[in-house]
Amino acid sequence: MTIEGVKTLPPLYGAQQNLSTSFNELSSGKKSFATTSPAMLMIGQRMLNNAQSTSVANLNVNFASSRSQTVDSYLQGSQDTMSRLKELSVQANNGILSDADRESINTEAQELLKGLDQNYQSANFNGQKILQGGTVDVAVNSAGDSIQLNSADISRETLGIENIDLSTSEGAAAALESLDGAIDLLSEQRAKVGSDLRVLDDRFASNLDYEANLRESGSKLTDLDYAFGASEHAAGSIQSQIALAMTAQANNLQGATIAGLF
Repeated sequence: MTIEGVKTLPPLYGAQQNLSTSFNELSSGKKSFATTSPAMLMIGQRMLNNAQSTSVANLNVNFASSRSQTVDSYLQGSQDTMSRLKELSVQANNGILSDADRESINTEAQELLKGLDQNYQSANFNGQKILQGGTVDVAVNSAGDSIQLNSADISRETLGIENIDLSTSEGAAAALESLDGAIDLLSEQRAKVGSDLRVLDDRFASNLDYEANLRESGSKLTDLDYAFGASEHAAGSIQSQIALAMTAQANNLQGATIAGLF
């Protein structure tokens, strides 16, 4: 290696390093620490991480919405059951009917109540009971804030219909009052679940906006401007070629000088 050739190595090395950096940036689509402030890159990456966490939080929100919709579906079914029981109570509260007629009506009523009991015992979402009261907390954003969701309670005791008996006129008359109260309670529970769903819908939309803003801001700090990157790469390529040519020329001149001495 000639002395002049050695002198040209720093520009050549720097040009090749710049060319390699620009090539890597174009390949990854991301800025590098070599060309961007490390602090800015860290801020941008933190924004992108928070955006991803917000996306995961929205999965929780979706899951919670599905749960609340399931609860509401069961409550609607329970209201339908109460409505049918009320129809049967009105039908049974008729002095013209025979005991056999009322017994037949009561048989249907008891079957409906058994169905209500079965739902109370077995209805679940992802293995958790949803018709036995209580609440659950769901994280809904990247900061860990949570929303408390209501469960329903359709036990006969809670609804005040544990002693429904339509086999007599008196029982049918008493059932009418009890069923009105049960229908009101179910309506109140559905209102709470409906409120949960509205809150979840609002949170989902808010999270989407927040995530989009974070991704946009973070990407501006971390993503490469392809037009600028391509321009830098082209300039780096030219600089590398010039530095390489200068090195070769310096070596040739030095070689010719040495040859002339002999």
